[in-house]
Amino acid sequence: MAKSTVLVTGATGFVASYIISELLKEGFSVRGTAREGKIDALKAAPIGQNPDFSVVQVDDIITADLTEALKGVNAIIHVASPLAGHASPKESVNIAVNGDLNVLRSAAKAGISKVILTSSIATTMDPDLAKTYQGVTISRNDWGSVVEDDIYNKEHDARGMWVYVASKILAEKAAWKFAAENPSIDLATINPPFIYGSPNPDFPSQGTTRLGVNIMLFSLINGKPDRPLPPVIPPHYIDVRDVAKAHVRALGAPSNVRDKRFIVTAGYFHFKDVVEYLAETMPELKPRLPSTENAVPFPGPVYTVDSEPLKEYLGIKQEDFLHWKPMVTEIIKSMLAAEGGKL
Repeated sequence: MAKSTVLVTGATGFVASYIISELLKEGFSVRGTAREGKIDALKAAPIGQNPDFSVVQVDDIITADLTEALKGVNAIIHVASPLAGHASPKESVNIAVNGDLNVLRSAAKAGISKVILTSSIATTMDPDLAKTYQGVTISRNDWGSVVEDDIYNKEHDARGMWVYVASKILAEKAAWKFAAENPSIDLATINPPFIYGSPNPDFPSQGTTRLGVNIMLFSLINGKPDRPLPPVIPPHYIDVRDVAKAHVRALGAPSNVRDKRFIVTAGYFHFKDVVEYLAETMPELKPRLPSTENAVPFPGPVYTVDSEPLKEYLGIKQEDFLHWKPMVTEIIKSMLAAEGGKL
């Protein structure tokens, strides 16, 4: 029997790379999309030697005609989206919203029902993320509220996270509206918090310019001795491999269940705890670690998550996700091994 083929957008991205690896491991055939300038690197990397992986050129997910890319495809996992602070507010909204809608329209036109979108846990909150420290329990029924015109207010220009959250809220709401109006589309979203992990060795190296949130961990072993801890950010986390598994499991979620928003989080940590853990388990790093003496505590009780839908429909328990201690250890060791400008 022919293998099911899944199209994964943004194949050179951190999260997409692990989704592709997980799909291949689970026996799928994968077609990845990439911009023209990245295709040769993908083909030259180890992933390019896998007979079940192919790559197609898509330079602009907003305007691209995906007809050819979707021929023979059974499902779509749409990952490509702007990162916080990497685009102007208008560009962020345009890419997030219209990128999602172009993928969904293309899927409907091609007769593909199963579509998985990478969203964010932040879509369950307003863009100020105040609920992070209010001790609430969030669920798939929670939504943040935003007025699009507010995103273009100049006072938000320097607040990349505010704009990012606002764009993700608008994009996911637009996707669910499209799915409601087009019942042939069987939509699911994966809503993770900050995603950590080492680079996928089967994909082209991204270097130090593409560390993402891992830059926070890198800063713990890189800098002046008297530097402060990284700023307190929304502290929930998940390992990239667990995010990938959730995407692949979502392909098998029941089609008769609507509102398949899957919040994936392993819990949360404070950077003070990370520094103390590294000092204890990797004492050779002590001279490189920042002081925890003036660590700023969380401003309130951290939210919890209703993970029952994840367990019911994907067969994943929150406790199945990798704990931050082994995750951090692995990431720090990979960073140490790659020192010297090779990270």
